[in-house]
Amino acid sequence: MQGPTSQPDSAGGSGAGSGGGAASRGGESAGLRLGPMVWVPELRVRSERDPWAHRKGEPRPLALLWALYLMSGSLLTLFTVRSLTVPTTEQFVLGCRGLMLVIVLGLCVLWPALRLSQAYPEKPTRSVLGDLGVLLAPVQAVVWPMPLLTYWSLEVTAGLSLMLTSWSLVAAVVVRWSYGRADGWGRRWATTAGLVALVAAAPAALAALGGWGGRAVELLSPLTAVWGLTDAPRALSPVMQPLEWGLAAAPGLFAVAVWVWLDRRRV
Repeated sequence: MQGPTSQPDSAGGSGAGSGGGAASRGGESAGLRLGPMVWVPELRVRSERDPWAHRKGEPRPLALLWALYLMSGSLLTLFTVRSLTVPTTEQFVLGCRGLMLVIVLGLCVLWPALRLSQAYPEKPTRSVLGDLGVLLAPVQAVVWPMPLLTYWSLEVTAGLSLMLTSWSLVAAVVVRWSYGRADGWGRRWATTAGLVALVAAAPAALAALGGWGGRAVELLSPLTAVWGLTDAPRALSPVMQPLEWGLAAAPGLFAVAVWVWLDRRRV
């Protein structure tokens, strides 16, 4: 009786018969091939490139990168104050403001730019909400102990936390909206540039107007809101006003409304 003969597989190689080979089946090959040898023939290996490979395990890789980012920001701001001089409360205020700016850039610029440079997820809402969870939880752990180093009251800390959460929701809804649009690098670049312009609009306006507009204009951007919410005479704690609470919460409320509209339209 004639023994089994090998047939060429779809990848152009030859697959073995019952003796074990690298036969192709539905875009998969058996075993790990090293030259003419095939190792572990029972192992199924995908032969084509997986476009989702870089997003497997999410959001755990993002959580690791975010933890390293916050640690690096802390080393460059708060811990730098302690290493360069004998720290005072005023110097810790500057260090905390610097760390807040690092957090703002990460939430409102770097995270959206990262997600818009990757393949869009199959479940956009779940993906964005998962990202928000791993981003905001460490931020709260960083922000709330800041009154121990500064003159800030818990009320001011709550205002800063609210401001960061609101603007992270704005970034999240921009990413969520982009996931529902047609793919293309031109659209991705335009979305990222638009978000950067939105965040930088108030600082640019303050610079052009020579500071005219006061605290109301400062609170229109997370970059300047850090100063707007924590500015106070030396050795005194800033106080949150009703206008400041409203402007800190307004971006988040607007982002939630847009998110609901996108989900209803199934965008």
